[in-house]
Amino acid sequence: GSIVANYLDGPFRKLENRWSFASAEAGGCDVRFAIDYEFRSRAFQLLAGAVFDQAFRKFSAAFEARADMIYGQGGATPTALLQARPEEA
Repeated sequence: GSIVANYLDGPFRKLENRWSFASAEAGGCDVRFAIDYEFRSRAFQLLAGAVFDQAFRKFSAAFEARADMIYGQGGATPTALLQARPEEA
């Protein structure tokens, strides 16, 4: 299954978060998260894009750490599970 959330108003031209869930071996679950975004302003994209990417990486690391704490380490890396794809303005 999957969950998709779209941003409606604000500094983004586009912001889509997509969570995907699939059954894994031994009763586990593979979770994937992708974020696709584009700022309305090219200047804001240049100024805030790196900060937004860094915040996303912190979010993904915190999510993985919490999942490991609750369910045990699955051996996946954040880059295998999560990816950000900023669009150019």
